[in-house]
Amino acid sequence: EALPFAFDSLIWDGQYAFALSVGLDKSGWMFYNIAENLKSPKKYDAIEKLSGPYFKVSKNGYAGLLSRQAKETVHCVYDSIVELSGNQVSVVFKNQFGIISVNEDWILAPQAFRVWLVNDQVYLEQQQRITFLKSFAGDIIYFTENPLKVLDDHLVESRGDGGFKKIDFFGLEVTGNLSFKEAEGQSTSDDYKIFESQGKVGFRDGRGRLVIPNRYDSVKAFSDGAVAFKLLGRWGYLNREDKIIINPSFDFASGFHNGFAIVATNRKFGLINKNGKVVLSLQYDSITRSDEKLLLFKLSRAGLATLEGKVLVEPRYDYLRVLRNGQILVRLDSKFGVISSDGLNIVPIVYSSLEYDENKNLYLAHLESSWINLDR
Repeated sequence: EALPFAFDSLIWDGQYAFALSVGLDKSGWMFYNIAENLKSPKKYDAIEKLSGPYFKVSKNGYAGLLSRQAKETVHCVYDSIVELSGNQVSVVFKNQFGIISVNEDWILAPQAFRVWLVNDQVYLEQQQRITFLKSFAGDIIYFTENPLKVLDDHLVESRGDGGFKKIDFFGLEVTGNLSFKEAEGQSTSDDYKIFESQGKVGFRDGRGRLVIPNRYDSVKAFSDGAVAFKLLGRWGYLNREDKIIINPSFDFASGFHNGFAIVATNRKFGLINKNGKVVLSLQYDSITRSDEKLLLFKLSRAGLATLEGKVLVEPRYDYLRVLRNGQILVRLDSKFGVISSDGLNIVPIVYSSLEYDENKNLYLAHLESSWINLDR
């Protein structure tokens, strides 16, 4: 006798059995692995068979996973188990969406946006009208407003004209035809022109051919081989192949210049490089380019930094201006002077006014005298 005659309901699945007992204190489903003489550690409100080596179980309104070895590998603490793919599980936890491993390690922390499993490298995320293909490192690989269907080795995108296109998990269109550049040849003009259609912006090349589809809310001009774009209210950066190189996460983004760009979040400005690494922390009230090599920044008071984010002059002055001779005119507490780019005093900060004559490379200074009493 594999199981005793003690159950109100019994479902047999070859090797596995689901047994229901009904009683005042002991109602619920038990799972039995008959071949290995194993049973679940407790009773559940429901047991549902899934593809793969797991069963979805629920207890007291919460969902988890039970292995075929009758072990509760994912405890019943989740609002629901949405999908299972390999060793990854998409879940709803406290009304937010996330992805865990079958060992209950968080792969994608709970968030407000709905997610779908693709494989162990990428997933889909829905934000308003846009579906993103993202890596688990957080990089945006591809996005579209069209419906997407997940197949074994690619996505199928339904276009608005009734057609379809295949997108691989690197965000590239899968086709047997030649690529755009192979079929059309390189543009004779390197200029990308912004164009707008149906409220969205993109780029055409010098011959008027579409090179970046109009799917962005706003874009700026290309500089240093990259362009700032706005999507869902946030700014990020693309390269010339329409590949997102820095995810949209900023409230403001300037163009790149010599490999660096000024960005802002929550009205605080900083500096990043093309890898998205912050090289001057986002803490300043403003940052402007002084010339090809220097940045002026303010944090209550004014300071000076290199384009690479190295602070040369700490923010201690009311005003400063880089002169053509490389020296810096400063004002502190209504007094003027001159310092070097290393912050060393060249002209003492004691003058009521100070002007620089570029032609003669001279300073014209005015020092107010104080009134004193003279005895007769």
